[in-house]
Amino acid sequence: MKKDIILFDLDGTLINSYRGIRYCVEYALAETGFQVAEEDFPLFIGPPLTDSFMKYAGMNEEEAAAAVAAYRKRYIPEGIHMYDLYPGVEETLAGLYERGKRIGLATSKPEPMAEQILREQGLDGYFEVIGGSIHDRDRGRKAEVLSYVLGRFQQPSPVTTVLIGDTIFDLEGARSVGMDCILVTYGFGAETTVRQADASVDRLPEILDIIC
Repeated sequence: MKKDIILFDLDGTLINSYRGIRYCVEYALAETGFQVAEEDFPLFIGPPLTDSFMKYAGMNEEEAAAAVAAYRKRYIPEGIHMYDLYPGVEETLAGLYERGKRIGLATSKPEPMAEQILREQGLDGYFEVIGGSIHDRDRGRKAEVLSYVLGRFQQPSPVTTVLIGDTIFDLEGARSVGMDCILVTYGFGAETTVRQADASVDRLPEILDIIC
């Protein structure tokens, strides 16, 4: 599987953001008077927040919009910093860069927040394109983000591009635009989802042997 452009998801692929996301979801629920089941908290990682509040907390669209606003009140000053970089991330990015690969980010997280996280970690210089959502519902679907990122790469063929992600949203998004998808096993995706991917890795640096 030789590829020219390597796109990465962020949450669950490059960073473990569960602590920050859970903290902000709990705050939003307290502010709006709703609850979610314990097992549903990890499911907030990946899809647009509005969808998750509606699906897992039983909110209507207006209530979910209020919850997202409350979430952002805590995420921007605090939650955005509550994450851990997964092992091997810089090793992988450096290896791809040295091999002349073009690297991009495709995340459903708002683009300025994704840029801030990569900049904090000193990783932004590896990325030719950093693409994310505008707000929760604007360019929030993975397929929309991927199409946007491909456009900023001047519309290369999806066949020459691969997405590295961790969930069903990454897999379905990649397939909807015609590109291959490699899923990591350490993220937030289900084992059954990982088995459907074009390839999977237990450690991120393993992708160097697959796509280079």
